[in-house]
Amino acid sequence: MIHMKIEKLPSGSYRIRKMYKGQMYTVVFNEKPTQKEAMQAMAAEPDKIKSKKYHLTFTEAAQQYTETKEHVLSPKTVKEYLEIPSRLTDDFTNKPIYDITQIDIQKEINILAKTLAPKTIRNYHGFISSVLGMFRPEMNISTTLPQKIKNEPYIPTDEDIKRLLQAAQGSMFEIPIKLACYGLRRSEICSLTIDDLNGNTLAIDSAKVLDKNNQWVEKQTKTTASTREIVISPPISRFNP
Repeated sequence: MIHMKIEKLPSGSYRIRKMYKGQMYTVVFNEKPTQKEAMQAMAAEPDKIKSKKYHLTFTEAAQQYTETKEHVLSPKTVKEYLEIPSRLTDDFTNKPIYDITQIDIQKEINILAKTLAPKTIRNYHGFISSVLGMFRPEMNISTTLPQKIKNEPYIPTDEDIKRLLQAAQGSMFEIPIKLACYGLRRSEICSLTIDDLNGNTLAIDSAKVLDKNNQWVEKQTKTTASTREIVISPPISRFNP
């Protein structure tokens, strides 16, 4: 018989732990169990956990998934993840996570495709797949997604930009628009302070975004390459509204 380690806790209770299929299981006893009792309790624990999880809905699973990632994702991404379930159908989000099939996923995507852009649908499907991947790693997901649409954004002409700068001159929008011409993102512009300016050199090392509570918070720039210094024209650096 394999003996299982029984630990006495400061509270006076006893705990046994065991790793099974990549997951740590823990059982706590009020009194010290025998080896046989410990083995029996641990053998039954995976089934008990699975039984509890079986009734977990997609919405609840999505919440748990997002919470486990909260400290490694940007506040903006966490906010988006928390909002996705509310944009899916109730039939899908209320379904127990272990009852969801490939057909359910495909039906949901088909419904979304009626009103949403292909890029948005791919983002939602990626989130659905990640949630299911956490709780049901054995599930093979092979959904047919809408064809990508080539995005051809309008590129403003020099004349367009001149008219925009002239219209903004002397207003609260003048500096943000001029900084955007240097390639700064909106979140980077919002995060700037006078301390980031040294002469004509501007340091960009943070961004300001909305978090899950709709509060403005500072975070690191989107990528490591986004942390940079740029030289701006003297009229901007000397601007004093």
